[in-house]
Amino acid sequence: MSRRSWIVVVVAAAVCVAAALLVWRPWDTAPPIAASALGVWQEQTAADPVRMTVSAGDPAADGTTQYWVDLPISFKVPFPARLQGDSIVIWGENAEDVVWHITYDEGADVLLLTRPDGTQRHILRRVSR
Repeated sequence: MSRRSWIVVVVAAAVCVAAALLVWRPWDTAPPIAASALGVWQEQTAADPVRMTVSAGDPAADGTTQYWVDLPISFKVPFPARLQGDSIVIWGENAEDVVWHITYDEGADVLLLTRPDGTQRHILRRVSR
């Protein structure tokens, strides 16, 4: 094989490896909800649908706030939230008082919003990012 052929083979292999790593992303250990939850979400089946907006927080500001959740059925102002395992927890005025859990169904692209005691459950579909 000529030198030019080897260069083409090496470049092609490098491109294939780079493409595979971008798709596979072995270094990305965050659960899918970490980035997918951002945006506006709303119930589709309720007469008075729950609407929720999840925006990025700044953990550097207070050490814990990773998200801000605007949920008018519970709060008049956006409340802080943080990633906890595969879900996002929204806490009340006391940082130890979790008032909502948000989980993500990647296949359906829906958020499941539930109270910790199971008394309320809402299935929210994406309205916008």
